[in-house]
Amino acid sequence: MQSADGAVAARATLAGEMTDAPSLRRPHPRPVDPRARPVRSRAHRLALVVVLVSALAACSADGPASAGGRVVGSARDADTGEAIAEAWIFEVHRDPGSGADVLRVDRMRTARTDDRGAFSFEAESPGLGLGRRYAPIYHFFHPSYGLLRVRVDDARGRVEIRPSLRDAHLRLADAFAFCRAGDDDPLAKAMRALACPPARVERFPDGAPRATGPRDARGRRDGEWTFFRDDGSVIAHGHYRAGAATGRWTFEPPAANATIEAPDAEARTDDGR
Repeated sequence: MQSADGAVAARATLAGEMTDAPSLRRPHPRPVDPRARPVRSRAHRLALVVVLVSALAACSADGPASAGGRVVGSARDADTGEAIAEAWIFEVHRDPGSGADVLRVDRMRTARTDDRGAFSFEAESPGLGLGRRYAPIYHFFHPSYGLLRVRVDDARGRVEIRPSLRDAHLRLADAFAFCRAGDDDPLAKAMRALACPPARVERFPDGAPRATGPRDARGRRDGEWTFFRDDGSVIAHGHYRAGAATGRWTFEPPAANATIEAPDAEARTDDGR
């Protein structure tokens, strides 16, 4: 039998062997250089700034159109190619707090088309915002063509507006909706001043009608309609059925004579406004 002193010696020897084993030896803590901490802290701060700036650049614009560059455009009749002069163009900037499908106006700029149907908006400083900045939306209004909303062509920085007289009554209904709306933003105020009351918009300043034709019992365009220029000349003849353009439409000079086949039916029809 092993004596008590022998057992103690054996345990001491075993403990020494375990301590000397590389896998069981407790490593000594490495000394920390206090001068290294500020360097690491500055590096972390710099990396955070880079990330934040990149995030802001990614979310501060909705494409090249919102970068504040000069925007030019033109308005021409979709069927004849004639320039549309004296139309109103509204460059609407949405409130950054509104959603992509909600139009809450933050600010607005206005232009008029010239005799060639051309217009432009000068460049703006894009600034640096903390929220998303949406690309501006362009609204076209003309008493003969109604209200049309378009976007800029990001590839060319142009706004090409091509309204048609065939569905002008539908676009005018969109404009007349502002007469009943209670919105108080810049676009709503401008449209109420231009499109209300509807009876005034449907005639030229001298009182002559912009278009003539029959209506059905519900007040929808129905039958043969004729459209006029401001000088009294005829620009188009066309047919409606229950508020939808249909059949052959003929367009008169000064545009080249043209005959266009309208769809037999349109999903959206006049509701009598």
